[in-house]
Amino acid sequence: MISKLLLFCLLVPACALSQPTIEWTKAIGGTSADEIHAIQLIPNGHCMVVGFGLSNNGDFLGKYGVNDIWLAKLDASGNLVWKQNYGGLNDDRAYGLKSTSDGGWIVAGKTRSNSVDVSGNHGDFDAWVVRLDSLGNIIWQKCLGGSGADEAWNVVQAPDGGFVVVGTTNSTDGDITVNYGIDDVWVAKLDATGNLLWQRSFGGSESDEGRAISNTDDGGFIIAGRTSSVDGHITQTQGGMDFWVVKLNFEGKKEWDKNFGGIGIDFAEDVHQTRDGGFIVTGVTRSNNGHATGSHGLYDILVVKTDKDGEVEWIKVLGGSNEDTGRCIIQTKDDGYAVCGQVQSSDGDAIGNDGLADGWVVKLSPSGELQWQKSLGGTQDENFNAIIETSEGALIMAGHARSTNGDVTGVHGETDYWVVKLGADMSATSAPLPIPLELYPNPSQHRIFLQLPVDELMYISITDWQGRVLQTASIYAHQSLDISALPSGAYMLSATAKSGQLYVGKFVKE
Repeated sequence: MISKLLLFCLLVPACALSQPTIEWTKAIGGTSADEIHAIQLIPNGHCMVVGFGLSNNGDFLGKYGVNDIWLAKLDASGNLVWKQNYGGLNDDRAYGLKSTSDGGWIVAGKTRSNSVDVSGNHGDFDAWVVRLDSLGNIIWQKCLGGSGADEAWNVVQAPDGGFVVVGTTNSTDGDITVNYGIDDVWVAKLDATGNLLWQRSFGGSESDEGRAISNTDDGGFIIAGRTSSVDGHITQTQGGMDFWVVKLNFEGKKEWDKNFGGIGIDFAEDVHQTRDGGFIVTGVTRSNNGHATGSHGLYDILVVKTDKDGEVEWIKVLGGSNEDTGRCIIQTKDDGYAVCGQVQSSDGDAIGNDGLADGWVVKLSPSGELQWQKSLGGTQDENFNAIIETSEGALIMAGHARSTNGDVTGVHGETDYWVVKLGADMSATSAPLPIPLELYPNPSQHRIFLQLPVDELMYISITDWQGRVLQTASIYAHQSLDISALPSGAYMLSATAKSGQLYVGKFVKE
């Protein structure tokens, strides 16, 4: 039996064997809705998180208005070191955070306020950029926009020390000199002291939104978002709403643009240049054609790897039969990729969902093969919006949690800031040794039972002898598994407990 188990371990997907373990989790907030949108690592192993919240108690006592921006520092063990709120008497939200060359921070989001920390609002929501020192004190703040609705989703520091923000605008006045349609992708360059140097609108006659920006090795920028237009700056279309990726030079002028997706709804949430000079993009797809062929269900995560000119090298669709979304992607130290977001499925690529929706993290190889995936949360809703990798190769995810059970402890109210650190050892050799599993009746035509010492939720994968996964399910140990749809033949079955313990056995389908 042992030799057969070893053979099975070579055949089953790595995601069944190598999930990393949780080192710590931290919930921060009050009794209302609070959520993280960005995380950055500090060299000493501490991290900074930023988002916004409605709470005015618990960890977030002292709110000014409707939503406040909350910046929080955590130590290497996840303990809250300090926190600070920013905003005015109206609605203020942060989506982007980056460290600055002087050891401080730059925050990007949107504001409807014109009081307390906020001045210069043009009307409705403005994009809001705040520069902070290392202790979180405001150095300067800048409202950008016009009389319509404007927002900043991300920000980077430029090589000259200034800052470039990306977001969305539907204004036609104020700082915006041209608008091509309903909403445009908007990019603005500020100098080191917050003065507006230039701004650019990109889009067509329909709705176009900017979500992500990263520096490129030639001093320019790569931006990503979504487009429903087929004219203006858009040079191609897959149909419906597409991922839209645009390469800019150092002056913010377009060098090229690419659309990815299918005829359904596809929108990009994150983009980065990779070490080989290409680009990695992730987001959400509701298509099942074009670049999104192989979709599993309602919404899936779409990952696109391109070369330096935006030509596709490989594509990966991740998810199950429900709604699964990708929010952030990083290239890891082993040249693979880690994606985080939210999972509502409990089939397909998604095994281990604890409730309505879990935070989801997926590890891909350098060529886009699924290495492992992990669902984190409780019986309510959790979500990850950001991910970083530590110097030792651990992953830290940040988002929000609603549950008070499962992987979640210490939630104060409706939703809390939620930060989770996974262990660095993610190799298959670190997984618990598989335990032989007895299955009965064996052979069987319709249903089989698992003979296990405890009755707990098990994540089941049935694999043929070529290593192909033919069926997945989540069942309790006392329940039977329907195998009637399988062709006659011999199969291997793996049952993974929540602890990560793997049980393996073989059966014959008559």
